Amino acid sequence: MNGDCFLGIDAGTSGVKAVVIDIHGHIRGMGYRECDVISPHPGWAEQNPEDWWIACDGAVQEAVQKSGCGSAVAGIGISGQMQGCVLLDRQGQPIGNCIIWLDQRADEETEAINQLGSVKEMLNVGGYCLNSFWAPKLLWIRKHRPADFEKIDTVMFTKDYLRYRMTGEIATDVSDASLTFFVDLPKRRWSDKMIDKIGIPRDILPERLLESTEPAGRLRADLAARWGIRAGTVVAAGAGDQPACGVGSDVARSGVVGSSIGTSGAVFGCIDHPFVSEKPCAAYSMCHAVPDEWCFLGLSLTSGASFKWLRDTVFAEKKAEMALKKGDIYGYMTGLAQKADPGCEGLLFLPYLNGDKTPNNDKAARGVWFGLSQ
Repeated sequence: MNGDCFLGIDAGTSGVKAVVIDIHGHIRGMGYRECDVISPHPGWAEQNPEDWWIACDGAVQEAVQKSGCGSAVAGIGISGQMQGCVLLDRQGQPIGNCIIWLDQRADEETEAINQLGSVKEMLNVGGYCLNSFWAPKLLWIRKHRPADFEKIDTVMFTKDYLRYRMTGEIATDVSDASLTFFVDLPKRRWSDKMIDKIGIPRDILPERLLESTEPAGRLRADLAARWGIRAGTVVAAGAGDQPACGVGSDVARSGVVGSSIGTSGAVFGCIDHPFVSEKPCAAYSMCHAVPDEWCFLGLSLTSGASFKWLRDTVFAEKKAEMALKKGDIYGYMTGLAQKADPGCEGLLFLPYLNGDKTPNNDKAARGVWFGLSQ
């Protein structure tokens, strides 16, 4: 095959996907490995960073092998679930599990931050703070796990951890960093004012805050040999999964809006300037993966996760049967759904398996079947 190829990696909540494409956008190979969410208490949601790495390693090897063009990979792009709080110690090892975006535990800390000043005073960091942002999570860790907090050398996001494992370099990008409550959104840089106001040590934040398109490091030689890719291949800073999805779906110009369903269900749009929502409805603006553009996001937490829950409970036996046949359980389920009458005879499901964000912003919201009958 002539020409360069590119490797893309997406570290989602449900799993890690890798894809090799050529310069014309044709898919040459794909790989996927599933990951699970750990919920030690109601409302808590964690994942083990090592599980991401194992999944990433397997997915990349599969994609590159299927593509047959690993030696032609000229660059690596990466995206990932947003708002996860990965803590590294001075040896570069994770301190426990990552508290992911789905977690609801830091409500008291969120309220304390929102009492620090009015929305207008906090204009440059996006207004209303949410319990999924870094700021309240770090305050929660400091209060409830002080020994772990003292060990922190660096905090990073999901994709940044995988990139760190690939390159040995620590960095983050403006799109992910927007959801820390520590970023001056119009200026696209860390806000010393908010860092000082909240009282988090400045030096635990990644010093390198990059645009998504900037190089962040180069692939280690040992991994290059393992994956069948050239050593020193550039790895981009990358982006949070929603801004990256926005680029891929052409939501990259002001006024364009899109919707997607992964673990969550999201509405995502591109804007020329960040805005501030003065209502706690969990709709917020952030830096886009596109330089000099911003975006907004609102999401329901467990839209796609509800589909996975249905697979693993109601369709558990069928899932095992389909796995033996190497069949597609999701395809089977959607096939059944296509045969159902519109309205499902009044059966309703509320997909709130771990609270809800936009527009209810209610951590106590719970899933409901309504209208069941024989």
